[in-house]
Amino acid sequence: MNQTILSQLKDKIYKLVKTRRLREAFSEALSLSETMMSFETSETLQRAEETYRQMLRYAASGAADPERQEMIARLGETILTVTDILERQNQMADSASLYYSTARFEKMRPAETVAAMLDDYRCHSASGSVFNFVAGSQKQEEYRANKQHTEELERRIFNRVWCSHPLDRADAEALHAMFASDSYPRHLRILVVWALTLGALQFYDSRRLELLCDARMTADPQLQGAALVSLLLALGHARGRYIPRRVRNRLDALADTSDWNADIELTYKELTRTRDTDRITA
Repeated sequence: MNQTILSQLKDKIYKLVKTRRLREAFSEALSLSETMMSFETSETLQRAEETYRQMLRYAASGAADPERQEMIARLGETILTVTDILERQNQMADSASLYYSTARFEKMRPAETVAAMLDDYRCHSASGSVFNFVAGSQKQEEYRANKQHTEELERRIFNRVWCSHPLDRADAEALHAMFASDSYPRHLRILVVWALTLGALQFYDSRRLELLCDARMTADPQLQGAALVSLLLALGHARGRYIPRRVRNRLDALADTSDWNADIELTYKELTRTRDTDRITA
């Protein structure tokens, strides 16, 4: 589909969801999905639309439903998520941007999960440590091969986390375990934070927000700082999107920490200061 036409349809769907005109939004999104012959997203929309109809019938009966507004927000988010996926599929074919070029390249690579790559990374980074080389238990060629392999894994993990959308449950669980473990080096975990951020700035994904909360809750000050900057950028980009209750609870917990307000003030000051530099802004 012509990208200009798709962008116009996307804007229309976004406006319909924003004004809570979900019946029209479902119709437009389903029409777009069927035009692009995306059967999986069509089924997702049909299930969500049936839920919406049931909710309307329940409301018409006069029954009280304290969760109705929450349900409307979730259904609206389903429409927006499907629209994002369809736009991504359309762009994936021939967009020359770095994001889509990398995503196409990753699609051609072996279908390893993030969990498998992290396990491989942990094994090789341990066996290829500088200590082993200095202690003489590892030959120079073996050390160099290990180092090259771990650097390649870092690139692959970064690209996979950056360009995957939506981030699937298994990958999110693997990253959650990585942030909770001290067996991975700081630079890798910070690298993953920036990969999550770049992906969140491309398309909204609530799992990315939850993982950035994980990173903020670690004991590593540098990782905490990177995660806070990432969270503020991602939340700014997600303005107007539905944030699930589980993520809102995590954000509330972070807001209760003693250094939260001071760190946010400092971060906003630094972000504002970067706009005074033409080179950084560009």
